[in-house]
Amino acid sequence: VDTGATNSIIQQSSLSKIQHQQFYPIQHQFFLANKTSISIIGYVTLEIKFLHIRTYVTAAVTKTLCCDVILGEDWIKSYQVTINRFKDRIEILGNKAAVPLRTSFKNHLIPVKLQHSISIPPRTKQIVEAFTTISTATKVLFSPDLCLQARKKIFLTQEFIRIQNYLTKLAITNTNDLPIYLSCDTNLGFISFLTQADQVVNEAEPVIKNLEEDNNKRFVEILDSSPSVVSNDKTSCVDHDYQFHKRYKSIASQLVPETSLCVNTINNSTERTLSIIIDIEKTLDQVVQHIIDLQKRIETRQVIQRYRKVFDTSSPTIALTSIHHTIPTGDHPPINSVPYRGSLQQQQALKKIIVQLERSNQIRPSSSPWSSPVLLIKKKDGDYRFVVDYRKLNSITTKDSFPIPT
Repeated sequence: VDTGATNSIIQQSSLSKIQHQQFYPIQHQFFLANKTSISIIGYVTLEIKFLHIRTYVTAAVTKTLCCDVILGEDWIKSYQVTINRFKDRIEILGNKAAVPLRTSFKNHLIPVKLQHSISIPPRTKQIVEAFTTISTATKVLFSPDLCLQARKKIFLTQEFIRIQNYLTKLAITNTNDLPIYLSCDTNLGFISFLTQADQVVNEAEPVIKNLEEDNNKRFVEILDSSPSVVSNDKTSCVDHDYQFHKRYKSIASQLVPETSLCVNTINNSTERTLSIIIDIEKTLDQVVQHIIDLQKRIETRQVIQRYRKVFDTSSPTIALTSIHHTIPTGDHPPINSVPYRGSLQQQQALKKIIVQLERSNQIRPSSSPWSSPVLLIKKKDGDYRFVVDYRKLNSITTKDSFPIPT
């Protein structure tokens, strides 16, 4: 349901899978709000069943669409459809029927196809090579195509697989008494990614979190066991602050080596990392020095200690997410561009940047046939900005055709 779309649209491949009324061919275009257009090949009347209520809409048919069908303003106005954000549901005909609102699909199905044509002997299990549009994945769920299994009388198991350089290996069992032939590009099934609730994104993260919580508890215990400095005299604020800072520094010195040692053990850091962590602790100590109230200073420093990673800018931080990105290029062959020429100074700067990005795990070596050249743009401070020229790749990428509200 799209309130920004004037007309309802259905994808041709989706239309072929359902029973529908007569198709009326026509050739024209729809222009979208982002100044792009989609080609319309005809119209058809669709029956949309909304719980127990049957609704009808005349939808345009197109070959390319971001989803199976879009129900636009023509259907929304005809049946008084309301998107109730407070109750997260879609209501029709003055709330005569309502269904829960699902704003997005968390798990996309990505096809897995046979890499090479193969002949499998009867009653034989054979390992085959398959490819997909995902370059690398450590753990994805493969679900076989049930129609293919029934038609060819073969067997593939639903299992977790690993993808490397767009390739994976699958086991196919021929249950026939005769050999079977599978041509290349045969759709063997689909892969889906585990949601964030189903997988452990970083196994070391709970260990680090427990270590930090233990240090925070020790921090409070040491403060409680230390002699308090209490004064009602307003003139003793300076001495009060000095005594607290002196006591706090002794406590911090007990915590820093232990925390640093733990981080070193997990990340295999060098002595340089240890010195950086100690510098961070010193900086965080200085942040709370202006707080005169003892209790507020303790509470503030505890919060800072709990989220100390936020203040560490010594190395790039990589966001952990369950989202996987794909670039749809259809059947277009790989684009391989030669590197741009540059001066010796630019080549040295480029090599330095690449080494830094690789060490911080932001990039990795690849043997993919796809490649795009790199540009170095000089910044105001004299350093270079690392820019990848993706213009050739963008020119053959299948563009999204999301209707944008005007």
